[in-house]
Amino acid sequence: MKHCLILLLTILSLASFTPAAEKNSQLNIDSSGLAIQGYDPVSYFSNEPQPGRSEFETVLNGTRYRFINRQNKDLFEKRPENYLPAYGGWCAWAMLDGNKVSIDPKTYIILNGTNYLFYNGFWGTL
Repeated sequence: MKHCLILLLTILSLASFTPAAEKNSQLNIDSSGLAIQGYDPVSYFSNEPQPGRSEFETVLNGTRYRFINRQNKDLFEKRPENYLPAYGGWCAWAMLDGNKVSIDPKTYIILNGTNYLFYNGFWGTL
């Protein structure tokens, strides 16, 4: 497992990735347009990913994002590109092959300021 993580970190650090926010059809969202299964995208950057609350919700390009508090919502609204997950919220490992695989919102890694989400069944907790 340790070798897989090292390989993944190497691949991610060598490639140039940008968070996918171009088209909703490319994003990992539910049928209501909610991203990251309702998790607060800002909370990942304090190493405490948490489900957001509906009263702190914003819409960006037709996609709904929830936050744990007003402060996180304001941070996101000022610079959403800083908090959007890579690959539109799909499993980063699977996307290396172009496969869209759902994620476990608690399985992630922040690398070079970008949030990479993963499928828990494969990686476990990183």
